Amino acid sequence: MAAKLFRFTLVFVALAALLTGAALTLAQEDDLIALVQAYQEAANNHDLDAIMDMFTDDAEFELMGQAKITGHEQLRALHDYDTGLHTKLQFYNCVAAENTVTCEVREQNDWQRAANIPEYHYTSAVFTFKDGLIQKIVATMSPESAQVLGATMQAFNKWAMAKRPDAVAKLLTPDGQFIYAQESARIVVDLLKEWQASVNPLQQIVSICGAAKSIQLRPCLK
Repeated sequence: MAAKLFRFTLVFVALAALLTGAALTLAQEDDLIALVQAYQEAANNHDLDAIMDMFTDDAEFELMGQAKITGHEQLRALHDYDTGLHTKLQFYNCVAAENTVTCEVREQNDWQRAANIPEYHYTSAVFTFKDGLIQKIVATMSPESAQVLGATMQAFNKWAMAKRPDAVAKLLTPDGQFIYAQESARIVVDLLKEWQASVNPLQQIVSICGAAKSIQLRPCLK
C-alpha cells in the first residue's frame, strides 16, 4: 500500500511539474506577444526613443527581397521615415514559439494613399527576441501587395527620373542609396501626388501594367 502511495505521489509531483512548466511557457509566450503589441503602439505613435529602446544594439530589419537594415542608426532613420509617412501598423494572428513571434501585418501610410494603391499586407513578420529586446524582424510582403507596389514604384520612378531629377537627387546619397528621413518622406509623397495629377488614369494603368509585364494586377486584367 505504501509503495502504491509513493508511486502515486511521484506521478502527481511529475504531473504538477509538467503543468507548471506549461503554464510558465504560456506566460512567456504571452509576454513576447505583449512586446510586439508594445512595439506596434510605439511605432504607431512614432515615439522614436521608445522604439529604439526595444531593440538590441545589433538589431536588424529585413524586408525579404527588398532591403536589409542593421544597427540603431539605420533603424532609427527607417522609423523616422515612417514617421514622415504617418505609417500605421497592425500585427494580428500572432503566434509565439521559443524566442520568436510570428504575425501577419497590415500597413497603411501616405505613400500608399498618394499612389492610390491598397494597404500593404504582409504574410508574416517574424520577431526574434534576446533578453526581452527585439534582435531581428524579418517581414515578407504578400505576393499581391509586392506585385502592386513593385509595378507602381517602377512606373513612378521612371516618371520621377524623367520629370523631376532635381527632387530625386535630394533623396539619394552620392553613391545612390536612398536617404531614410522625414524630409525624404515629404518629398516622395509630394512627387507621388504630382505624378498622379500629371498622368491621366488610362496612361497610368498602361504604365503600371507595362512595368508589371506578366504580373496579373487587377487593373491590367481584361
